Amino acid sequence: MAERILVRRNSYRDSAFLMRIGRRVAALPGLAEAVVLMATEMNRRLLEDAGFPPERFAGAGPMDIVVALRAATAEQLDAAEREALELLRQAPAATGAAARVRPGSVREAIAERASLNLVSIAVPGPYAAYLAHQALDAGRHVFLFSDNVPLEDEVALKRRAAELGLLVMGPDCGTAIVAGTGLGFANRVPRGAVGIVGASGTGIQEIACLVAAAGEGISQAIGTGGRDLSAAVGGRMTEFGARLLAEDPETKVIVVAAKHPDDEVAARL
Repeated sequence: MAERILVRRNSYRDSAFLMRIGRRVAALPGLAEAVVLMATEMNRRLLEDAGFPPERFAGAGPMDIVVALRAATAEQLDAAEREALELLRQAPAATGAAARVRPGSVREAIAERASLNLVSIAVPGPYAAYLAHQALDAGRHVFLFSDNVPLEDEVALKRRAAELGLLVMGPDCGTAIVAGTGLGFANRVPRGAVGIVGASGTGIQEIACLVAAAGEGISQAIGTGGRDLSAAVGGRMTEFGARLLAEDPETKVIVVAAKHPDDEVAARL
């Protein structure tokens, strides 16, 4: 079995776009494995766990893309490399309203859609807090898909959001359902009386699907990002999200999803 690892420096793409590329490349003849991802610390560990030699991508950082390929022959690797690089050169296709000229800033986007109360942000982690603060300045809730956001930025964002009575879902928030609209990797489930607030995107997805399979639906599903229940963040958005669900007349049952919460934070909540 032959392997090849490519590193594209300073080439940020969001994880959903990279996952689609990985699936397309993996479907080529002879490919045993095709992984396309940002070289965050966690993703580098995933590559190492998959058996790819860590010294081949040790110098890659969170602003770099890694393409890791495994195939039966060198010719198949060549074809997979060409396909991956061509797909990476393409911008995600825009259709409908999204195909028009994009606003150059969060403030411009809000000015164009003044009636909307939530901003979704998916940019490289070092820039995410700056844009999220702009959304909070404008009185908007934030769905922060970006990962690799410094912990101190998350603490500051959530402290400020709580003072303003706004949600910051994330960073690294992959799932939410707000007023029936799925954000990130949300499941299509019916509306109903069960509200979820969670620091685990896959946990929210699993609960939502189990609720739907039992014949009930989801009122709202509020993701918080995986670090919300840490001692540093203090569960600010979990607590605020649960309070919002408790005040929501459509929500009759509240489920909290968590992974490894801090003991003191869990006891307080």
